[in-house]
Amino acid sequence: EADLAGPQQRLSRRRRRVSAAAAAAGLLSVGSNSLSAAGGLQWVEGGFCPRSARGLAQQLKMTRLRRPVAHTDCWLDSTDVEDAVSQRMLRARQKRQAEQSWRKHGQNWKAEPVLSDGEEIIFNLKHGSNILLNGASEFPPWADIRPEHASRGHEWMEKFSVNDIWSHHCIVPYLSTDWRLVLDPLERIVDKVEMAYAAVKHVRDVIDPSVKFKKAWRYAARARWTIERRLRRCDRFSRAFLKLLSVDDNSTEAQRRAAAIQMILFEQDGINLQHNGVYRDDVKSFLELQKVRGAIFNISLVWDDNIEKDMVRRAYLIRQIDELDGVPEWVLEDAAQMALQAGYPKASAQNGPWLISMDDAVVEPVLRHARGRTLRELLHENRARIAFMGGSGAGDNTPVLEEMLRIRERFANVVGYATHADVVFTRSMATPKQAHGFLAKLRKECLPVARFELQELQQLATSQGVDYELDHFDVEYWRERLIEERFGLKEDYLRQFFALPTVLQGLFGLFKRLFNVEVVEEQNSLVWSKHVRFYRIREADSGELVGSFFLDVHRRWGQKKRGFWASRIQGYSEVLGNVSSGPRRPAAHVVGDIEPPE
Repeated sequence: EADLAGPQQRLSRRRRRVSAAAAAAGLLSVGSNSLSAAGGLQWVEGGFCPRSARGLAQQLKMTRLRRPVAHTDCWLDSTDVEDAVSQRMLRARQKRQAEQSWRKHGQNWKAEPVLSDGEEIIFNLKHGSNILLNGASEFPPWADIRPEHASRGHEWMEKFSVNDIWSHHCIVPYLSTDWRLVLDPLERIVDKVEMAYAAVKHVRDVIDPSVKFKKAWRYAARARWTIERRLRRCDRFSRAFLKLLSVDDNSTEAQRRAAAIQMILFEQDGINLQHNGVYRDDVKSFLELQKVRGAIFNISLVWDDNIEKDMVRRAYLIRQIDELDGVPEWVLEDAAQMALQAGYPKASAQNGPWLISMDDAVVEPVLRHARGRTLRELLHENRARIAFMGGSGAGDNTPVLEEMLRIRERFANVVGYATHADVVFTRSMATPKQAHGFLAKLRKECLPVARFELQELQQLATSQGVDYELDHFDVEYWRERLIEERFGLKEDYLRQFFALPTVLQGLFGLFKRLFNVEVVEEQNSLVWSKHVRFYRIREADSGELVGSFFLDVHRRWGQKKRGFWASRIQGYSEVLGNVSSGPRRPAAHVVGDIEPPE
């Protein structure tokens, strides 16, 4: 023991080494066979260690290393130190994220169950029980969907969809005279993918905006795109559609329209391109077509991502209330809540600071009411230049736009069209020439009226002492002043007469008078927030179900995407219905962005 103890200087140096290692790793514990030893040393399986390390371990309540320390000079192995530090940092980060989750989930949030190593327990991940795919309920359980469900479910669909496609591909030549036997299996394949992707996209937009779920959504979008490309490369389907359309039978107009649209989509994916110089036997040309399709998909994702990030970067923080002179109180409350989400814990509607984001729900009322012309110009110019930085800088969509135009033109030429607009209009009732003609006629009729209204606004501004010529960012402000002067109407005054219950009552009454349907609110356990409502649309005479929709119109700062939109949950389908309830009825999401009730 005396020989191992060594001089005092050597012992102090070892003591410092052990203390530093223990502090860095955050855990150091003696083995189960630890014994007391003389000379201030303690036995640790394979060597002696200064007693101070034991005191430090007890003081910090450290856990046992998975591998015992086996070095006689009491140095920790570098692998052990890295593992220990990594695990401690992982748990600390998870704890911080959990403590900050109240901003997104509210006061009623509670942590998910976790394993001993800090990993969250995710149930129903296998493809047979995955809540995204099993169809156990009428609608997906959006509130319970996690990133793992999205990525694992789409991984399974991408892997096994080839079996469904190939099975139908093999027998479709023998069924090409029967509409139902050709179209129904394709409807089942496509609907399964579309419903799963729509559920993941909805969760990303209104429930979970985390980076992890956005990554899972990108994987789901890629899997959906891959399955569509795989399906539309089967040339037997295209020939079956052509044969169905050439047969004069008792088919319905809906069936013929569905087959015609599918045939167009299949041809645009490289099925029948022999007349345009691209042959299936010419591997290089066919792969170039698929490469162009993949580039269009990837560039679209980059485009949307750049816009989303730049809208966050361009948010404008205001600390002086004088800059927001004339802005309504409800806009100030919204801006204060945005500042709270951005990390300003003392933000309030009365004292600020206020964070003016580039969302339409914030920018538009500020442009209508802010008396400061400088603020209106700042917001208008920044809003008009989202993700456009003059061709330089990360996140700039200028080179993305140039590349997108080039690739779309190449794709249109390969599939036999002059421009990309011709490709898009193959699925609409009009043509590019008709669309341009309509716009030209509309411009001819509207331009004189617009010039007269602009002259009226200029006269009003001049009468109130303005000495500048109105610009784009002045039009909304002076239009609001003209309405107030001519009709005596103010937005704050009108808002009290258009509360949400009043608007819904009038809207549903209009539905009944026009379409003879009743909109009835029902309870549904699948709602993802306490303010979300569920409605059934039924025939007023017979009570037959027509459709359903979820109404989510109140904003949730830090959780829900800003804006107004409607998205489909499922479409009408006789194939995917059942005998008891009949055809599957359509359902949709209606999403808004108004302030929550007090």
